[in-house]
Amino acid sequence: MLLTRNRSSRPALATAICGYEVAVVLIASVGRSFDHFLRVAHPSHYHQTPLPQIVASELSVALALFSAVLLWRMRPIAAPLLAIRAGISLLGFGFILVHRPFGSAGPQPRIISPTLFLAALYAFGLGIVALNTIVAWYAYKVTARQPDSSATPGSFRQAA
Repeated sequence: MLLTRNRSSRPALATAICGYEVAVVLIASVGRSFDHFLRVAHPSHYHQTPLPQIVASELSVALALFSAVLLWRMRPIAAPLLAIRAGISLLGFGFILVHRPFGSAGPQPRIISPTLFLAALYAFGLGIVALNTIVAWYAYKVTARQPDSSATPGSFRQAA
């Protein structure tokens, strides 16, 4: 008779969130490589990134990786890490709002107007903040479940 630990299964949405968090890490890595290439190829067109922005970005990527692993294992600590990541995205969105005011773009003859570009940037940033907040809330709800009366931690069941 083989005994295995009784564990609750991971919901499909939690698995998708883990995939999303890993994708964030991969996209950030590719983005950093591309950013480095552009800075080397065209140094006069790019300004230095502020240190707080670099630290926030690195912290957000590290939190994404750790929270993906912890959510995969259904650990309750994943939710606070995702909430911190949502807070970092909110601060980043606030940084964009402060440093790129909506009415600051003057009229320029372009295919895409600067005003339309800023509107799209704001909408995308707000969407990322909302997505990160919803992900953190869901992770909290799914990892903070009340234990079933039939499956207490440390209980064993017979494997079929």
